Amino acid sequence: MALDALQEELEVWDRALRAFDVKNYETALTTFELFSYTSTIVTNIGLIRVLQGKYELATKSFSDAIELDRFLAIAFFQRGVCYLHLKLFEKASEDFGETQIKLRGNTCINYEVLGLRFILHSAEVLFNWAKALVHVGRKEEGATYLQRAISACSEERHARIKHASATSIGDMKPFAVVSLLEWFLPPFSSLTRYL
Repeated sequence: MALDALQEELEVWDRALRAFDVKNYETALTTFELFSYTSTIVTNIGLIRVLQGKYELATKSFSDAIELDRFLAIAFFQRGVCYLHLKLFEKASEDFGETQIKLRGNTCINYEVLGLRFILHSAEVLFNWAKALVHVGRKEEGATYLQRAISACSEERHARIKHASATSIGDMKPFAVVSLLEWFLPPFSSLTRYL
């Protein structure tokens, strides 16, 4: 019985991904909403809403994901990114602080162990946190977090962090989950062999 439920969920996941691949975001959302009782799927709904530029709806999805899993750092992180876009910098700062707490001293969280293709790096969280702090006028504190971000850089994509300053960070693009392809499980067809 549990195997049948898993197979059904994977089929729904695959239909949602196929709709997403052809940029049919509404169908992908509707399909994901069939299984919107897991934090991962609710986070995916939020990510699609980000792609649509619907940041307020996305924050609601990420909040719902957090209610389902208070330790899902990526949901705090992405909600913080949405708050940056909405210019709600104090809320963004709170979410990036909470994300950093959820990292529990680690330099990253590799979501691949959950079947997701995304690694959340502390350097990216600290950079976004510094950006939010600068925007609320807490420049010295922002500069401190920026220095921590620079020290935590570990990836090629972190090069722009090293070139940031407390005066330039406000205009720099925040780090975010860039693509749903980073986040989603492989298509259902590649998972069927495990069932």
